[in-house]
Amino acid sequence: MSINTFFYNQKLIYSPIFRKLLLSNVRTLYFQRNYKKKVNSNIVENIVRKMSKKNGKYKSNEPVNSAQLIVAGSGSYGTASSMFLVTDHKKYLFNCGEGTQRICNEHKIKIIKMEHIFLTSNRWSNFGGIPGMLLTSQGMGIENLTVHGPKGNVQLIEATKKFAPLTISVSEAPCNTNEPFKDSTMTVWYVPIKKASRHETNILKQTTNDNYDINQNGKRILNESDSFNKKEKTEFDDTQPEEVDAMSYICKMQDKPTGKLLLEKCLEKGLTPGPLLKKIKDGEDVTLPNGTIVRSKDVCEPAVVGPTFLVVECPTFDHLGDFVNNISFLKYHIGSEINIKPYCIVHFTPSDIMSNQIYKDWMNKFPKETHHLIINEKNTCRSSEAIYRYQHGLHLIHPDIFPILDTKFMENSDNEQLEINRDETLVHYAKSNLTVGLIPKQYIDSSHCIKLQPKEYIQNALDVENFLDVLAEHQTNVAALTKTLPQTPLYPKVTFLGTGSSIPSKTRNTSAILLNTEPDHSILLDCGEGTMNQIIKLYGESGAKKVLASIKAIYVSHLHADHHLGIFGVLEERRKVTNESLYAIIPNQLFPWFNFYDTNFNKFLDNVKLINNKDILMDSPDMRNSKIQGLYDALKITSIDTTPVYHCQFAYGVSLELISGLKIVYSGDTRPSTNLVKLGQNCDILIHEATMEDELHEEAKKKSHSTVSEAIKIGNDMNAKFILLTHFSQRYCKVPRITDGLDLTNIGIAFDNMQVHYSELPLLPLFYTPMKVLFNEHFNDLEDRAFKRQKKLL
Repeated sequence: MSINTFFYNQKLIYSPIFRKLLLSNVRTLYFQRNYKKKVNSNIVENIVRKMSKKNGKYKSNEPVNSAQLIVAGSGSYGTASSMFLVTDHKKYLFNCGEGTQRICNEHKIKIIKMEHIFLTSNRWSNFGGIPGMLLTSQGMGIENLTVHGPKGNVQLIEATKKFAPLTISVSEAPCNTNEPFKDSTMTVWYVPIKKASRHETNILKQTTNDNYDINQNGKRILNESDSFNKKEKTEFDDTQPEEVDAMSYICKMQDKPTGKLLLEKCLEKGLTPGPLLKKIKDGEDVTLPNGTIVRSKDVCEPAVVGPTFLVVECPTFDHLGDFVNNISFLKYHIGSEINIKPYCIVHFTPSDIMSNQIYKDWMNKFPKETHHLIINEKNTCRSSEAIYRYQHGLHLIHPDIFPILDTKFMENSDNEQLEINRDETLVHYAKSNLTVGLIPKQYIDSSHCIKLQPKEYIQNALDVENFLDVLAEHQTNVAALTKTLPQTPLYPKVTFLGTGSSIPSKTRNTSAILLNTEPDHSILLDCGEGTMNQIIKLYGESGAKKVLASIKAIYVSHLHADHHLGIFGVLEERRKVTNESLYAIIPNQLFPWFNFYDTNFNKFLDNVKLINNKDILMDSPDMRNSKIQGLYDALKITSIDTTPVYHCQFAYGVSLELISGLKIVYSGDTRPSTNLVKLGQNCDILIHEATMEDELHEEAKKKSHSTVSEAIKIGNDMNAKFILLTHFSQRYCKVPRITDGLDLTNIGIAFDNMQVHYSELPLLPLFYTPMKVLFNEHFNDLEDRAFKRQKKLL
């Protein structure tokens, strides 16, 4: 039988399904037929794999043909800790720190086939991105998701439903050590880790190589006189302990009973496309119509043994004893069911514990050829390149208002050496896009990891058509206007950490504004997911700590998740810097969410004073309590007032009056509001949402947002001296489209990482023209869309 006959069998070619499947390969097949080249067996593999689909999903027994571990968030200071297992069938997520969905957006990691999330501990750095990820997942049509890990995570997800419209069904895996998770991709054994007593913890911290050994079961042996030795476990616990707040995983990819089809041998044996070919591919022997028996092993590559990888975390010294004992003993517990020589071990363990000699010795017990991938706070990668690229272009427009982001973290290509007894080339410090190949072969690929190229970013901006000429004129205008500016107070200072709506994009994060009333006194106006990461990118690690110490209050305008999911991340980092009390001015409906997290996960409310937005309503001084005066002193203000606005239930606008007499008003999300006009009368700065362009007025009404013109009109109605527009739809991820003819003499367009002192506000109206030119492709696309909309209306 010829190759042509194999593919163009008359019965097969008249099958509509096969013709549709074959369509994508027509050009390749045509080339091969006419030039008499061998057909690549991968084409047959693809066709067989496509034919096995049913309703867009793979059959449960379909073998995995490719699998890689892909780092999303490196775990560096303020950055998400997260990693995907990506196969040709499904995706699995290991940990999901704040900002994971933004990383996926930038690096095109699709989550459409994700059905399982594995969490290694109840730390916010592992969990904080899940609410946002769930909202995105259900928007993409994912209906069910299973969470694996310590108890309590699903309860936290359920708690988010109080303010997030989650309809996705989330279930909690039982995570029993004697009942591993198993599907067509892999088998996962659970390794629960519980805390030791305080006495045991102290001994662990003091233990070194000089006072302990490892027995034949891989356990530590301390001196007999040591009381810890009396409590040493002698066997693995088959049930998850009641108080488990850490979980590690041993993951074994399923064996592949047969390898790739060997096309030439299929032809020799007389096989044609059809049911028999599928059975052969599944490892079954078949009988041809002429009675010939064809054995699968004769026409397929040999079976493939699935590789093993471990995902581990020892979150604190309190867990180290149980971690070492359980992980070490598990290989004896499971026996021959698992390949105990893992190709890779992924460590989510904090750096101080990884530096402990006990942990290092545990690592050294694995084979020398095992790779170690480290995802923790000592890594350097910030997981994004796009925002650095755009900031370099904006920096040319004004170097102070658009400062260069911190890049010191990228100067050292690797983390500190762990000095473990092995080849350090097998220790990998995570960067976004670092890939660990598992199937069909094992490899480590760092070629797609983020690399910053500042000179290239600047040159690319200067190469934009007409930008150099526009920039020269712009700089002349800025210099001339700067000379004429009157002497005004330097503060307040407004820094935009997030200027996008709904979900983060690679250029605009969700809402967060840092308002400095004085150099060392500030308030966060909303705090979307990833705000801590934004602070670190802008100010660097040491500068971020100063910013955290300056934050005396956080204001949340309403219940929508994109305005407050970053609070816990900020609070957890702030308490490492200062024990000073912080005021959280939030809708009363968020109090249970704060209390639940404080009670079940990390304590933080001891130095957080909660104030209900409703308690500081304009013209309602009788509702104010004793906390307010402390807030005034902390922020160096003389008043703070709120008012209900038209967006969702419990949405508020806010005004602050500084000691200097200057008044700043923030709208939050809202339709044009007469309440806000009253609140902001004669204010010096109005920060107002401008989610939609003017031609999308009906969509703005439907979603209870404002258009650009509506925001400007509100500012004019309240006689605001200057208007800053923010909270743009992500369709305007680079620059918004503003209707021609609008007076922009007192209008500023906000961008992420833009910081402007009060005295610099008059410069901002000059920026829109060079921004349009710098981002001309994006702006021209907006114009084309607007033209098509108008054309439809004619």
